[in-house]
Amino acid sequence: MGNGINEKICQSENVAAYLDGEMNGDELLCFEKHLSECEHCTNELQNQKRLLNTLDIALGFGEKSLPLPENFTKVVKTTAESNIQGLRKNSEKKHALRWCLLLGLLSFLLIGSASFSESTLAPAKNFFKIIGVFFDVIIRVIYDFSVGFVVIMRAVSRRFFFDSNPMNVILFILFASSIILLSRFIIRYRRI
Repeated sequence: MGNGINEKICQSENVAAYLDGEMNGDELLCFEKHLSECEHCTNELQNQKRLLNTLDIALGFGEKSLPLPENFTKVVKTTAESNIQGLRKNSEKKHALRWCLLLGLLSFLLIGSASFSESTLAPAKNFFKIIGVFFDVIIRVIYDFSVGFVVIMRAVSRRFFFDSNPMNVILFILFASSIILLSRFIIRYRRI
């Protein structure tokens, strides 16, 4: 095995080809001569023969193979058709179509994402900028309303609570409850 010719012949592919009967005249004679000289290839050949015999026994290709029922192919075909038939319902077709469209859109976006430039993304950026401004305005209105309400409530409560007159506390409670009731009446009036 020291020279280049033996190294070329000492390949496991040659042993497999020999076992499968894929070698022709000259190649077969050359490999059989090599087997008589090379202990490594002879051992490899014996190992692969043992493996094939073990597989034949394990898979039942020997003398006792399991007999198949007479209607085996018919049963397999019927079972396969009944399992596939469930895919033909309209709801499943629509569901599959939605997934296909979603995956197609996603693949289109991923493939085309490399070619996106600033001008391609500009409409999306403008859209999200407008959405951001809209939510910013809403948040600021809510914040300003809360701050104004707190300031007014502090001024009103200072007047009523820090004066030790119990009549002022009762007036404040009546004032607050009248505002709450008025807002509830207005809401109910609009619903009708």
